[in-house]
Amino acid sequence: MGSGYSTYLLENQHKASIADDADHLKLVCRYIGDLTLEQAHNGTLLSFVKARQSIGRKTKTINNVLEVVRHILNLANNQWVDDNGLT
Repeated sequence: MGSGYSTYLLENQHKASIADDADHLKLVCRYIGDLTLEQAHNGTLLSFVKARQSIGRKTKTINNVLEVVRHILNLANNQWVDDNGLT
């Protein structure tokens, strides 16, 4: 997730919300930052969701973070591939 996170931030510097995205990604990377692309899924994000809920974060706020993560995972799976077609 680490290099995808960096690539996403570099490719999306034009976004007004990129600083927020970076902050959110730092939070979620504490939970899934060591996982490979194949290991990241809704179940592995559950501990992040529960932790954020436990401190009173609203569902919409949590979902905004998850949407950025899903977008990065989709980019990694579909667009960020090497010469051998590997993510």
